[in-house]
Amino acid sequence: VAYFYEDHRRDTTDPKGCCIYEITSLPNPVILWFGLLCVPWVGVLAWRERNKGYALIVITYLLQWLPWFGSPRLTFAYHFYVNVPLICLCNAIILQRFLRWAQGRDRARWLGPAGVGAYVAVAALGFVYFYPVLSAHGLPWNAWHQRMWFPTWIIGPG
Repeated sequence: VAYFYEDHRRDTTDPKGCCIYEITSLPNPVILWFGLLCVPWVGVLAWRERNKGYALIVITYLLQWLPWFGSPRLTFAYHFYVNVPLICLCNAIILQRFLRWAQGRDRARWLGPAGVGAYVAVAALGFVYFYPVLSAHGLPWNAWHQRMWFPTWIIGPG
């Protein structure tokens, strides 16, 4: 969903000369795509360990998401954003598990902090990369188009 979109490519009054300004509800793909692995994994952990906290997170995620799954109504990405905090919790649980696993291994002790640090760095870089289309910071058309990874992300003339 684009909350604001202006195309100034032909506008000579634009101080930058040829920019697109957009505020969109695009999430951080690094967080969401890692969550595709982490949410089911936390569900398995909840079942195997009988962990009620993990179960609550996954059940809440499913209760928010499943009603939209079969809905004939038009749905938008922002209907799903209620689940982003739950996805972040699942990501954090799995990262914590990975860190603990690595700490218990002499030869792989460095792997935990390196892996978690790499994930956090890539997620932060993802935020920095997408920030211009989240904040209406002017971008040349090519730079804007590079951030629209899928045709369904393109709002406007594309």
